[in-house]
Amino acid sequence: MLGWFAVKKETSVEDIEWLMAKSAGYNAGFAFFAKLPDLEKNPNTEEILNIVKTWEKLRLSDKFTPQQKSLLKDVTKEFKLVEVESNRLNLSVVQYLKFSHAKKILQPGEPTYSEKNSRMKLKRNH
Repeated sequence: MLGWFAVKKETSVEDIEWLMAKSAGYNAGFAFFAKLPDLEKNPNTEEILNIVKTWEKLRLSDKFTPQQKSLLKDVTKEFKLVEVESNRLNLSVVQYLKFSHAKKILQPGEPTYSEKNSRMKLKRNH
């Protein structure tokens, strides 16, 4: 067992994917703890429960190769299981990027987006 994990109202899908990848890599479970009000307030609860179900089904049926298990143990990498067709899953290495913008008063003519690089424009919430 790898330890305890509390699912809160702010628990993200990315948190659960990371956790389940480590669980699969070490072929060990987690003790999940959640309060019903937190699950009801988390907009991702259904997706989180499906992620746990999918990863655990594969882990318990020993579907990961030794090479995949070794890779899944790497705490610097993040993974996602994606269903590519019925009953067929693809394990992908992913990198999550999160951006936030502070609310500010804009001057007339000031752009309402921020540029991260030449390929990405992020709308500012205001």
